[in-house]
Amino acid sequence: MARAGITYQDVANAAQRVRQRGDEPTVDRVRSELGTGSRSTLGPMLKRWKTGSEAAADLNGLPADLVAAVKALHERAQYAADERITQEREAHQTLEQQWRTELEEVRQRCESLEEQRCGLEKSNEALRNESDAQAHALQQEQLRAASLTSKLEASQEKLSETTATVQEMKQENRDIRSHFEHYQQEIAEDRRHERDQFHRTQSGLEGQVDQLTQQLRSSEQDRDTLRQHRDQINQRYEASQDHAENLKEKLHASQAVITQWATRTETLEATVDRLQLERDSDAEHREKLGAALTDSEKHLAACQQRISDLRERVAAADDRNQFLNDQNRELLQEKAVLQGQLKQLQTSLAK
Repeated sequence: MARAGITYQDVANAAQRVRQRGDEPTVDRVRSELGTGSRSTLGPMLKRWKTGSEAAADLNGLPADLVAAVKALHERAQYAADERITQEREAHQTLEQQWRTELEEVRQRCESLEEQRCGLEKSNEALRNESDAQAHALQQEQLRAASLTSKLEASQEKLSETTATVQEMKQENRDIRSHFEHYQQEIAEDRRHERDQFHRTQSGLEGQVDQLTQQLRSSEQDRDTLRQHRDQINQRYEASQDHAENLKEKLHASQAVITQWATRTETLEATVDRLQLERDSDAEHREKLGAALTDSEKHLAACQQRISDLRERVAAADDRNQFLNDQNRELLQEKAVLQGQLKQLQTSLAK
């Protein structure tokens, strides 16, 4: 692409100065003379100048005004064509660079959105797994609460049975005491009756002393037996009292266990409520993530549509570039036609 400020006339003047010094104009010498320019830029212009110089050498004898007018017309047409081609190329390159930059930005945004979508999917999957784990934990806690409720009911039934047993033993102790008191009353009554009968019959029943003595001994033996029986009853009563105390202690322990289970049940119910609230919160968060994922997918689709539009614009720019190339070829053809007309004019003037 020709640099701004370097024209064909500048190259022609530099080549003319090199020739006036007695040197053959080359690209390097013209470049050294101008102090700027590239080989690709100076080469075609220098070639044009050499071609024009050779043609001008064949026009000796023609009017200078005519030759100058034709050259000026040709140079203006060539300069206008070069300038137009340069401007179109610069505009096309600027637009292409802008589109490429915009396309790269859109591609980076699409990659970022894709990474965000993958991150949201992973987060959603993690939340789903956590929700399943919490649901499983909730189910386990519910099963454990049901088991604890069953154990509590069994403990209450056992406590009721223990209470009934204590009541029965108390009733049995009362019955034993009542029988013992009644037996003591009967013994006292028998003794009193025997003493009365002994006093009544003592004077006339000397012969029955031995029998009465034996009966007394028998009564004493019965009394000893009753005392032993009473002692056994007292021991059973004390054992019953100890057993009742043990049952009371077990009752208190059972009540403490029941209280602990009731507290644990309330704690488990609170935990179940908290887990249900967390599950509801996770469901809402999962819905929000789903909505964000939907928005990201929509934005990604819009970006893809924008990329498609940019590709169409790039294709249109390529078509425009092709059109400019075609115009350049047409201008070159017009240049060739003008050069042919110039040669015909020179030929007609030579005749």
